[in-house]
Amino acid sequence: MKVTVIGTIARDTIFTLDGERIESYGGILYNVVALANLADADTTICPVCNLGEDIYETVVEMLRVYPNLDLRGIRKVPQPNNHVTLIYRSPEDRVEILHHCVPPVSFEQVEPFLDSSLILVNFISGFDLSLDTLQRVRRSTRVPIFVDVHSLTLGTDSTGRRFLRPVEDWPEWVAQADIVQVNRVEAETLMGRELLRREDLIAMGQEVLGVGVRAVLVTLGSQGALVVFQGTDGAE
Repeated sequence: MKVTVIGTIARDTIFTLDGERIESYGGILYNVVALANLADADTTICPVCNLGEDIYETVVEMLRVYPNLDLRGIRKVPQPNNHVTLIYRSPEDRVEILHHCVPPVSFEQVEPFLDSSLILVNFISGFDLSLDTLQRVRRSTRVPIFVDVHSLTLGTDSTGRRFLRPVEDWPEWVAQADIVQVNRVEAETLMGRELLRREDLIAMGQEVLGVGVRAVLVTLGSQGALVVFQGTDGAE
């Protein structure tokens, strides 16, 4: 079995509510390391991303300790790597600032991994790959594609500060996925309306199913999660 993870590895500077400053690496690194620890010996995890030359050696060295990782999909680029500053103002409210951004992943980078059992696309920067590339991936394989919308709903102003933005062509993006993951805020941003009740979230899920998605996973923090999928009587 082989699982391909597409997205971006970020360098994070986090300012906690207690005023502590934490330097770490994040993005799809969380997906990749978690899968590497959970997978059995017969499963290979394949990260596909561009990584700035300023952190390339450090990150690759970290990942080499996992024998079930195939690192051929990580490409070193001359640009500085994505550096994200996160300033928490409450447990669920934060300011996010993006410094630098590596180029999007190309179809040619993904192509060698289209024989995977599952493809996970996690939009960490929101610019991780283009719609055209995602559409080519969808046309080129029948394996399940899991898309975590995440930062696809974020724009960037002239200072690098991230802000929620409408995604007018969202049906084209999510139509390339078999399974779509969003949180409540991301779902509200996609739909352009508040989704306060469980019934609102189910209606949103049904709308997403209507473009060809098989299941929608809505994460709700301390309230758990809601899954909307095609059942014998519609969405459940």
